[in-house]
Amino acid sequence: MNKNITLEYLQKIFNLGDYDDVIDLVNMSIENNSSTPEFEFLMACSLTFLNQYPEAERIYKNILENNSQVNSDIYYNLSNISSKLGKYKDAAFYARQYVNTNPERSQGYRLLGNVYMNLMLLGESVMSFQMALSLDKNNKDTIKGLSECYRKIGNKEKTLEFLLMQDKSPRRDMNILESYYTTGRKKLFNDKLIELSQDKKLLPLVACLSAHASIRFSQRDNYNFCPNPMNYINHYSLGEGELNSTFIKEVISTIEKYNFEYKPQDLLKNGSQTLGYGNLFDLKDEPIIGLKKIVEKKISEYREFYKNENIGFFKKWPKKGEYQLTGWLIDLKTGGSLKPHIHKEGWLSGSLYLNVPEKNKAKEGDIKFSIGGLDSYPEDGKFYNEKIVSLKTGDLVLFPSSIFHSTIPFSSDQKRLTFAFDIIPNYMFDKN
Repeated sequence: MNKNITLEYLQKIFNLGDYDDVIDLVNMSIENNSSTPEFEFLMACSLTFLNQYPEAERIYKNILENNSQVNSDIYYNLSNISSKLGKYKDAAFYARQYVNTNPERSQGYRLLGNVYMNLMLLGESVMSFQMALSLDKNNKDTIKGLSECYRKIGNKEKTLEFLLMQDKSPRRDMNILESYYTTGRKKLFNDKLIELSQDKKLLPLVACLSAHASIRFSQRDNYNFCPNPMNYINHYSLGEGELNSTFIKEVISTIEKYNFEYKPQDLLKNGSQTLGYGNLFDLKDEPIIGLKKIVEKKISEYREFYKNENIGFFKKWPKKGEYQLTGWLIDLKTGGSLKPHIHKEGWLSGSLYLNVPEKNKAKEGDIKFSIGGLDSYPEDGKFYNEKIVSLKTGDLVLFPSSIFHSTIPFSSDQKRLTFAFDIIPNYMFDKN
């Protein structure tokens, strides 16, 4: 590499999105002893854009260790990378470092608010978001963060307040509908439900609320996502064929080698989950690639089986390129359980069971589906259907994302390991 290469030239290449070129040039400069911390900072940024998080993390840390004066953006970037790698405590440390050096910047407090929310430190999260709001009262991400944090806390009125401040989006609209429902605003709920029933973008949370309200209020369920979702729960026993014990061990050891920190989850008792890079299916290891092929094959079989069903769930299924397949691992220990919930941002949800503990009592560790069951949804003494699916290691269950599901507690001292996944339409990732 020409030793006269300038930072301005590297910055220009970076701004053009030629990240591989930036990495190559900086590596050459390192070999020629002509690199600078600024060069290596741009290389780490490039690696981040290419989703090469561990290598980007290594370079950022190297800059910190070898230079007394550094660009404070390193702390911001390291916090984001640590979160993507599931290292939430590290993410909090770097976010605090960024805030300490940039107390006047709202993005630092917003970053810290999101990290604290991942750690389920909700009081600290609210305070951080409120600091961000005091510095920038109109920032959309801060307002979204506050609405989500208050939702996790259970403050329904504050949740609604910050939802109504947001721009219209599928995520915002479905959460407003839920807030109307849980705060007893029946007329506003039904008016909003009619409005969303006319939208082309189908949303599982709206379907869930419509089904629940049809029983609670004795009214018709006219939302055409997946009426009668209990009819579309499919249970596959892959056994020693597609998902044999040797392959399962390879999948588990592959995930374990990354040493992901497991994320606290308010729905879990005696358990935790990891999002890894944000999606375990993004890992390039052969066992994960093989697992993804199994899942995709079963999803295709599922769709083919119901191809003549005249409901939105199948008729408006997102086309290839219009959705993401996202996976994560759930680890439950003795006495562990998972509270009733839906995957409100999904379309189709699934659970692939890498290890199901031996049952000391009937139904232990099984999955239960229901139309009701969420404490925040008033049931008014009505009956809501339930269904229990008996599980064993190697099983796979597919179901509409609109249906409540939970795990029955188990007493075995074995772990219950589940590779959970969703098909998520791209519009659920929209910023606006």
